[in-house]
Amino acid sequence: METDNQIEALSEKLQAHRELLDNEEAAKMALIVPFLTALGYDTSNPSEVRPEFTCEIANRKGEKVDYAICHGGNVTILIECKPIAAKLSLDNAHQLIRYFNTQEARLAILTNGQIWKFYSDTERANRMDDKPFYEFNLERPTKADYRILSHFEKDGFDIEKVVQLAASMKSERAIMRALDRELSEPSDEFVKVVAGDVHDGKRFTSQVIDRYLLAIQNAAKMLIKTK
Repeated sequence: METDNQIEALSEKLQAHRELLDNEEAAKMALIVPFLTALGYDTSNPSEVRPEFTCEIANRKGEKVDYAICHGGNVTILIECKPIAAKLSLDNAHQLIRYFNTQEARLAILTNGQIWKFYSDTERANRMDDKPFYEFNLERPTKADYRILSHFEKDGFDIEKVVQLAASMKSERAIMRALDRELSEPSDEFVKVVAGDVHDGKRFTSQVIDRYLLAIQNAAKMLIKTK
């Protein structure tokens, strides 16, 4: 609960002082560094949190990511920070992508202090995904957020389990999008699958499909209301 309480306090700080967090350094000092502290990291210990992290990349001298989090001497998480008003996009985080693709890190975070986007390499090994597997809004933390963030705490951190979580969360979101699309505008194939167990006839004519389509949409709405 200590982590939850610290994050809740940061959320209150964000809401109270947003207008003063008008540059990247302000966001780092007021929100980002304390957030890492809440997760159990000693931000003053360079063996745990390395600020202005650099590595050798051909033809890319002087590029840095803001923080690298280490476990057991290995870089596990790369963090790129932006001003709180900045729109978070990989279009302006090229160095984060390049570093991820050349380091042993399996996780990357793009943040402006309020929004935290978590990335991994669930699609191609050692290649950062184009889309985050998890997005956290510090302004509105939920119990579900606290459960997910617990996987990133220093104590008990297991990179393999976190990467598995990332893959699972991406799959779940993809399935939810597919189900939402099908329940909003069911395809003929979806209607046949769902109605297959209740349809007494041998054929699915266009009239039968239309009848079950409406029934499926209404049943889905009723099911959601009862959950």
